Amino acid sequence: MSAGRRGAARRHPAVLAWALAHQNATTGILLGLMAVLTGISVAVGAWLTRDGEMLSDSATALLVTTPFVLPIAIAAFMGGLAVHPRGWIPALGLSAGLWLGMIGQATERDALFQTGVALCGAGVVGFWVAGWIARVPMWLGLGRWKWVQVQRTEDDPLAPRDQA
Repeated sequence: MSAGRRGAARRHPAVLAWALAHQNATTGILLGLMAVLTGISVAVGAWLTRDGEMLSDSATALLVTTPFVLPIAIAAFMGGLAVHPRGWIPALGLSAGLWLGMIGQATERDALFQTGVALCGAGVVGFWVAGWIARVPMWLGLGRWKWVQVQRTEDDPLAPRDQA
């Protein structure tokens, strides 16, 4: 495979490339976005209930959870792309699972909550698979247990890193 093709496989849009290069600024922007969205959510909730009427459980859960899930979704999306060109797929599953799980818990709908937990789990597994394919060093361990490195080597029979 030519050097030009390998470089083309890892190119990102200019905004995403800037965000990956300036992670502290990106984190500040995401935290600011979360604060602004939380404020908007509270304002919209107060405006909609100004006559003393309560919003439905689903609308309230949507207003409360979206400001927290959206920045996490953006961060997961960017982090997934930093690992693998298709890293947005587990990020989408993780974010959707977090959002559905929070809404399901707030509205006491077990099906939404269980679907959210399943999607979150699939997203975590998807990130591990993306890291495995991209040969990202990973470790497993808990507490006093010895940390075990889990990483593909160049000898593994899966596709080389530069192939998407």
